[in-house]
Amino acid sequence: MKKFKFRLQSLLRYREFLERRAQLEAADIQSRIRICEDAIRRHREQYDSILKDFEKELQRGIRSERYTSFTAYLGKIESDMETDIQHRKKLFDELARKQQELMKRSVHKKVMVNFKQKQTESYYSRMLKDIQKETDEMIIMRKTRDGQI
Repeated sequence: MKKFKFRLQSLLRYREFLERRAQLEAADIQSRIRICEDAIRRHREQYDSILKDFEKELQRGIRSERYTSFTAYLGKIESDMETDIQHRKKLFDELARKQQELMKRSVHKKVMVNFKQKQTESYYSRMLKDIQKETDEMIIMRKTRDGQI
């Protein structure tokens, strides 16, 4: 019996490749989101620490240059944190698009896998029917030859 050969195997492999690539792209974006969230957390910690130092110096008395540098530094940290928050929002939007693309790629691959499975089952079913037919014909010919019919 001949082995089944799926004529669209290269297309199936290509769709599997596209699905894997979409998975990697989604994972990359998730990694970038985690990095961005870590940066936001560090900015918040840094801001809180500098703010405590600033409040301590305010209670003891502070020169105007020092006051200006503290407020400018705190403003820069707030600005960096806001930039990271906006970047994280863009990454979440991009992640949603990539997940939809991944879903589409998975469906396309699954369609090909199901088609291959149906083709395989159909092929082996036909082969079994052909083998059964040949066997039946051989039995009939044997019986005819032996004079039993």
